[in-house]
Amino acid sequence: QRNDIARAIGSASTRWAAVTLTKAVFSAPGVTDREATLIWQPVDADRAQRAASQNAWQRLRARYSLASYGVALVKPRERRAESAGAAHHEHEGATP
Repeated sequence: QRNDIARAIGSASTRWAAVTLTKAVFSAPGVTDREATLIWQPVDADRAQRAASQNAWQRLRARYSLASYGVALVKPRERRAESAGAAHHEHEGATP
């Protein structure tokens, strides 16, 4: 998925980051210190930029929240009314 996203974005630096992160996670030798530094530089710069525009409480919340980076936690899908009703009837031994 990481490589698919990088291809969709299309920049060489994004493709390099995707390949390097995959290598860091899945290859036995991992990445070099230089590669790790290059991967973390934009993350650190983004964090500093965000922190500069936030008050102390916002910085504290951001430190512990993925949502501050735009990551939305996906809620499980709710069953449709028909499915819930059918499940209820089956549980009671009745047919829907």
